[in-house]
Amino acid sequence: MNKAPLLFSILGEPVRWQIVQALLESDWLIQEIGRQVKQPLNLLSYHLDKLRAAGLITERRSSLDGRATYCSLDVSRLTELYADAGREQRLP
Repeated sequence: MNKAPLLFSILGEPVRWQIVQALLESDWLIQEIGRQVKQPLNLLSYHLDKLRAAGLITERRSSLDGRATYCSLDVSRLTELYADAGREQRLP
């Protein structure tokens, strides 16, 4: 049996799906994402690391407050992983 495409294994986890849904609306501070998905920062950090490793999110420091970090969704990468998933799951 084939293993699940990367997109499904990443977004099949409910917290990561909620994070991506939030980032579809806008860039958010990490703390704001935590409030939206109702998760503590340590668990949120774990899920953000998984999304970052898959290339789905990028982070940037605030120009006003260098301590604040904003997350953004890489929609191009999301589209790429979606297309890859479709190619991987074609029937023989």
